[in-house]
Amino acid sequence: MTKLLSCLFVAAAISTVYLPIASRADDLTTGTGNELITECNQNNYAEHTEAWTYCMGYVDGVISGFNYVKKDIVKPQPNDNYPATTRVVLGELYVALKSLYCKPDNSTRAQGALVVSKYLSDNPSELNQSARSLVIDAFMQAWPCPKTGK
Repeated sequence: MTKLLSCLFVAAAISTVYLPIASRADDLTTGTGNELITECNQNNYAEHTEAWTYCMGYVDGVISGFNYVKKDIVKPQPNDNYPATTRVVLGELYVALKSLYCKPDNSTRAQGALVVSKYLSDNPSELNQSARSLVIDAFMQAWPCPKTGK
């Protein structure tokens, strides 16, 4: 339970750090793609608006939170005192999460936001879904992991 609370606190802190100070009418932490596309669109990118900065921060916050959960919460550590079955389940979950997308190491925050912007504009039928899940979907489509032979 302590790890879960720690995860929630860190995810909230990361998201807050990257958001512009200006107040927003929409709360994108619980929003849908319909709200996110107003910030993450090509016009805002071309004009380098505050909305584009917000888009980059939102996308980076979602990905940072996802990576934190994947690496520091789900991945069993040698000093964890989990039962063997729990360690197996967590290990399998870690492998599944690790292979959702393989973002290049040299990609930038702006590139990630552009990936999300394109995904949102190419998939208008999905804009009613969670903004956070659409960010992950966009990364999965843009940067699939190589298939591994079993």
